[in-house]
Amino acid sequence: MGMKTLLSAVLSLAFLAGLAAEAAVPKPSREQIEQNTRLQIFLDNANFGPGKIDGTQGEFTQKALALYRQAKGLPAVPPPQPKAPLDTTGLDLSRAIALPQTTWRMSANCRAVRKRRRR
Repeated sequence: MGMKTLLSAVLSLAFLAGLAAEAAVPKPSREQIEQNTRLQIFLDNANFGPGKIDGTQGEFTQKALALYRQAKGLPAVPPPQPKAPLDTTGLDLSRAIALPQTTWRMSANCRAVRKRRRR
């Protein structure tokens, strides 16, 4: 058994172990994703940036929530278990909505100006 074969076998086992660990983590429910998104929007609107607004309770969301609680004088809560929902008691997430996105259209005149500038 050559070195390349051994290395290939080790890498294959590591890849399969990673896939098994990924499959073991349960996906959050739709309600949990919605609650996380509302929390992230709430924190973002309060200028406590939770990072990317994606509906997951990542490290930045947890830190932003802890800083928000500290700044508002709310009691601190212990860090959650890895897949336990974040404790949002005392927060009114019902008004946490995203601002509407604006779509801009480029007119023919704008396109012509951009072409001239590129030359």
